[in-house]
Amino acid sequence: MDMPEENTQEITVRKVSDTSKEYRADQEVRRDLSNPMDYAFGKEIISARESVSFFSHLPGMASRGEERVKKLVEEARGRLKAMDVKNNNFYNLLRSGKYMRMFMDEGFGEFLRDSKRDVSLLDYRLENVSDEILESMIVAHVENFKKSLENFESDLPNWQVSFKARIAEKIRSGEYHLSMETLERRIANTRVVLGDALRDDLTSDKGGMFISDKEDAMISQQEFVDGRGEKVYVHEMFHALSGRTIIGKEIKDSDSNEYEGIDFATSRVGLRIGRRFGWLNEAVTESLTQDLSEQPDPTYQGERVIRLAQAKW
Repeated sequence: MDMPEENTQEITVRKVSDTSKEYRADQEVRRDLSNPMDYAFGKEIISARESVSFFSHLPGMASRGEERVKKLVEEARGRLKAMDVKNNNFYNLLRSGKYMRMFMDEGFGEFLRDSKRDVSLLDYRLENVSDEILESMIVAHVENFKKSLENFESDLPNWQVSFKARIAEKIRSGEYHLSMETLERRIANTRVVLGDALRDDLTSDKGGMFISDKEDAMISQQEFVDGRGEKVYVHEMFHALSGRTIIGKEIKDSDSNEYEGIDFATSRVGLRIGRRFGWLNEAVTESLTQDLSEQPDPTYQGERVIRLAQAKW
């Protein structure tokens, strides 16, 4: 009987600094391999439609292109229907004045009026929207996102300068125990992007996120358009400045003694350890955000109330 092969891998686990060359190189690879963070919902439909126009002189190619567009539109319809109706940003976009004016002439006004009375009708009505209207809506959304992105990229440098100046003042006063070198490095290493309002992970009650394993901060399109982009940026950048524990799992072949690679994972960001204490981490982060911004806000109010109550125990 054949004996099972023994695992000849030797694994060493150690803490890693976010300044180490191996970690910085790994971060660049992670970003290159990941999907674009500023991807717009339905962008591939526009590309497919452009291909149809390009090959219009070739009936066979154009026909296959039309089939591709139809398939993509139906896939988009399914993804939109799968979104949580209570947090459906598609519905919010439909109700905006721009979209209402755009589609009133297309007989779409009845859909909007009925949906306004009862959000539960959204799924039913979406099923009955023609492919042509749904495609035109998605195209309009992509164009809207492009304009938002241009404005976002124009505003971001000012946010970064302002944030750095305010944090630097806190450091000089001794209120924040953080080095200027760390402040400058974390701001420089954090990629800040605009998140499409129709992302599955950006519902209407989630204005942004910080992805520690990629050092990405995302600001949702709806928050930016509503004028709250800088406030969300400050919140996510506090996550970026938080202390973090990075674990490196080094793998080596025991037989050949050859180094096979290292896997990195962030086990702690601020007060969140793994999946635990996320609520506490958000409460403290939001308190710091409001203190720096000097703007009261109900965000994470429940979590902050609990934290304050615990502090008095």
